[in-house]
Amino acid sequence: MQFSKSILLTAAAFLAPFAMQADSISPSPTLSLDGLTFSNFTCSTLSSGAIVSPGCTASQSSSGIAVSTITIPGIGIEFGASNFLAANGAVNDVRINYTVTASASAITAVGLYFNAIYAGDAVSSVTETIYDTLGNEITQATVQVGSSVFGSPAILSDNIALNGGYTTLNVTKDINLTSLANSSTQFSYVDQTFTTSSAPEPGTSALMGGGLMLFGLVLRRRFNNKLAA
Repeated sequence: MQFSKSILLTAAAFLAPFAMQADSISPSPTLSLDGLTFSNFTCSTLSSGAIVSPGCTASQSSSGIAVSTITIPGIGIEFGASNFLAANGAVNDVRINYTVTASASAITAVGLYFNAIYAGDAVSSVTETIYDTLGNEITQATVQVGSSVFGSPAILSDNIALNGGYTTLNVTKDINLTSLANSSTQFSYVDQTFTTSSAPEPGTSALMGGGLMLFGLVLRRRFNNKLAA
């Protein structure tokens, strides 16, 4: 899969999905959409080579990493930057942490998507690790695109069902771009989606519990009456 650097830049710009107004990831914003709240964002970057990784905070020299809510390909958030890029031996790594909370439902699945492309011997990957509120790892989702030198099959999206329903999740996202000489890789966005299932209202749960208790008492009385007959 071979592209010139100019094609990489043009393609990445046109592949970005529609997103709502973006906020800089630092200082940490609080975003809400469809019963989900995203907060406690932290970000760190590490780069080597001539290409500098996008900054966590917008500045005069860099647009920074922006975060926004999205509805396509699902309900969630998008991290975008104009220079998620590594070329000619550069390595860029970005680590992002945040918390997602569901107010009236339980999160049952997560999805991960990006629009990476590459030329020559290069690879882009995003690994997302999901934790519960106690710090226990629940699962990982990974997307990656790169040359066979890195042994990386192309995975542009990953959807994983959780082992139950969660109202709060802590997320660590590791974004890595690695290139060898005369090679490059780039993408412009990483999407994170969340699938939720409705949780019963407290009043509904109480009614269901009371109904089951009453049903049990009726069955017990009938059983006792049969024994006495």
